[in-house]
Amino acid sequence: MISSTRAWRCVSKAALRFGHRGACAIPHPKKAYRGGEDAYAFHPYCIGVADGVGGYASQGIEPAIYTRNVMRFTLEYVEREASSSKRATALAALNYGYRKANDAKQPGGCPVALATIVDNTHVSLLNLGDCGLVIVRQGKLLYRTEIQQHSFNCPYQLPGDPPSAGEQAKIEVRVGDVFLCVSDGVLDNVELDRLLDHLSAVPTTGCRNVAEAIGQEAFRNGQDRRYFSPFARHAEEAGYRYTGGKLDDITALVAQVAADNEEGASNCPPLITMLLNIDT
Repeated sequence: MISSTRAWRCVSKAALRFGHRGACAIPHPKKAYRGGEDAYAFHPYCIGVADGVGGYASQGIEPAIYTRNVMRFTLEYVEREASSSKRATALAALNYGYRKANDAKQPGGCPVALATIVDNTHVSLLNLGDCGLVIVRQGKLLYRTEIQQHSFNCPYQLPGDPPSAGEQAKIEVRVGDVFLCVSDGVLDNVELDRLLDHLSAVPTTGCRNVAEAIGQEAFRNGQDRRYFSPFARHAEEAGYRYTGGKLDDITALVAQVAADNEEGASNCPPLITMLLNIDT
């Protein structure tokens, strides 16, 4: 006789994870010797990007330390919850990362985009500032976050704006859905329709190659002084004159939702070391 618990498991949907994953990180040429100021996290249940605020460098502060702390501690929370068979919401995970980073007493600031898988059918999303998340299903746009800013080119950011001030959503997802998580170095230089073109190629090209293609396009456009970039368009809409791309640190993460038991979905361990030059 099968117990009710075991019978329920037989008919329930398979647990989900971010299966195949790929990343491209290209620092601003003037910051390359330091590894740039963005940081990111990859985990079977979490993808996230933190965009370091470069203005702190003029005060003798290394901006990357704060962003790396935020991502390191956010990932720590996700892993802790996963080890106890729980799933962290994006807000809970970032709240933890935010508090722990502040406890470290390292000055800095960063917009953040974060997605966590919370159950067998849903992801939890949080976007604070001008990083961003895009979800594609069968080549079509399913969801995208919006830029949050106090005024033009002044985005929401930790620690001045708490995680709870960010755009939050809980989205139903399926096996095969494709996620893009990026810093503003991508969104300022690549139009949405181009991102969708790239993401539609994931089933044939793979996450790593698509992430690289997006990152390289953002980098090329950022150096093009004649390109009418998304940043230039937004500047014009806000009453400013700006021509060309906007060279910046560039981070693009691409991940495809897979069933937990799907072949190839569990052969990629948590990529803690990919927090841009952090050793664990």
